[in-house]
Amino acid sequence: MPQVDLEVRKFGNLNTGKIIARLRSGLALSGLVAIADYGLVSLIKFFVSVFLGRYTVPAEYGIFVLAFGLLIFFNGFQIGLVGESFTVLAAPIRGHRLAHYLSTATLTVLALSVILGLLTLLVVIIITPKVGELTSRTFLMLSWVIAPVLVQDFFRRALFSQQKSGNVLVNDVVLAVFQIGGLIWLYQVKRLSADHAIIVIGISSLIAALVGAFQAIRMVSLPLIAFQPKFEALKRLWAYGRWSLGEQIAFNLSTQGYIYAAGIMIGSFAAGALKACQNIVAPIQIFLIGLDSFLMAVGSQRYKDKGLTALDSLLRSVGVVLILITLIYTLGISFFSEAILDWLYEGKYQDYNLVVAFYAIYYLAFAASRPFVLGLRSIQKPAPIFHGYLLATILLAIFLYPLVLSYGLNGAAFGNTLIELIFLTLVAFLFLQERRRLLAAMKYPGE
Repeated sequence: MPQVDLEVRKFGNLNTGKIIARLRSGLALSGLVAIADYGLVSLIKFFVSVFLGRYTVPAEYGIFVLAFGLLIFFNGFQIGLVGESFTVLAAPIRGHRLAHYLSTATLTVLALSVILGLLTLLVVIIITPKVGELTSRTFLMLSWVIAPVLVQDFFRRALFSQQKSGNVLVNDVVLAVFQIGGLIWLYQVKRLSADHAIIVIGISSLIAALVGAFQAIRMVSLPLIAFQPKFEALKRLWAYGRWSLGEQIAFNLSTQGYIYAAGIMIGSFAAGALKACQNIVAPIQIFLIGLDSFLMAVGSQRYKDKGLTALDSLLRSVGVVLILITLIYTLGISFFSEAILDWLYEGKYQDYNLVVAFYAIYYLAFAASRPFVLGLRSIQKPAPIFHGYLLATILLAIFLYPLVLSYGLNGAAFGNTLIELIFLTLVAFLFLQERRRLLAAMKYPGE
């Protein structure tokens, strides 16, 4: 266990004059590049969603939203089982051990992708007689897109684990060029549709995944023969990843379940309307989630090398900055929401100001939870995060149906926000509890 300064200050005690200095020392140039990269990732996802929302009818856009949401859900399997555990466990290692972890994790992601792809294909075969042709084609295309998307995202996280932010930025530029360019080309030739958009996402992800594989091999700087999977590495990935996997499943259910509920109970256009409103606030979430990968590696290394005091300093600084950025962004979006929706979607989605306001509160709570989630991951205590999201999922299952049934889209957005506020309260309590245990263990090691 790392050395801990017994004179640790209270977690909430801020010295605001040192915030920028702490961030600069903690993130340095690679952190700035990471922020730039996640700005690009936010731009890609924002463009794809808004572009489809603007140039397809609401019902078709709703089909794309449901398919893309399922893709995000499946990627959560990769992130939880492999991506996050690799980021934490591989951050402090180099050389042959890193090669063993990288090859083991890559094969695990490939196997997971094949399983999820086959399951999706089976479901498509079963539901085809009961759904429309466009829905069937879109989810059929999704079945083979799963693998390149999951693999590309894993290589990004692998590069971040070694703080290779520049390489990740190059990889995402490649993804942006082919993905955005492909959608624009489809629009110009009048072939833009939900299923064709999924194909473009798959092709662009495949190209970026191949680039990522090359970058990862160069990162390790060893001959290919060194990349041998090891069962011991798989065991360690699973020991950490099983909790992160549960966390990711519960997280995606608690954050995406309301869109599926609205789509099923009201119609696919409702899923499209919710996503259209979320789009104008969601770039801040993509930024926050994306930055987690880099900050996880930094936090893990900081805790290992310098102990809990240094980790506390990082968490305080990150928390204040993220909340301030999110507050400024969400206030601006909420104030101009009607004008932004009208401009982006050419009047297709109007009178949804309250939905946007609920999203703004949701993302403020989400930003406030990031330091506590990062702290638990850095000290390798992922179980409390899973428990928090599990409770959120249970509450979602209890309250979502009556809220959507009684209040429609407003009910769905309100329920989602309420659940995030509950999660924030719980994860803050659990982190502070784990922190007290660490301090007690160092102060009274024999007890």
